[in-house]
Amino acid sequence: MSTVSSGQTQFVSSGQTVSGTIVLSGGTEYVSSGGTANATLLSGVIDDYGTVSGATIYSGGIEYVYSGGVDSGATISTGGKEYVSSGGSTVSTMLSGSTA
Repeated sequence: MSTVSSGQTQFVSSGQTVSGTIVLSGGTEYVSSGGTANATLLSGVIDDYGTVSGATIYSGGIEYVYSGGVDSGATISTGGKEYVSSGGSTVSTMLSGSTA
């Protein structure tokens, strides 16, 4: 588990799996194709080209699911957002006063 602060980026490379990352406002988690991020706690940004599973997206947090990216089991709280581009997919997203 690690914390990504404002102005920082955590890169999740192909073949790599990270779990429990805390991404604060102004921070970014970049998940490459073939990479996996589990149980991210998000107040910043996820750029998802790989697999993101079980993320919790808090107010101000945004997950972008790009072509080839998969989001599974996200919980999006009030003020959180998830944007899915053409070719991206999302499964079993739970919404709580938010936008997906």
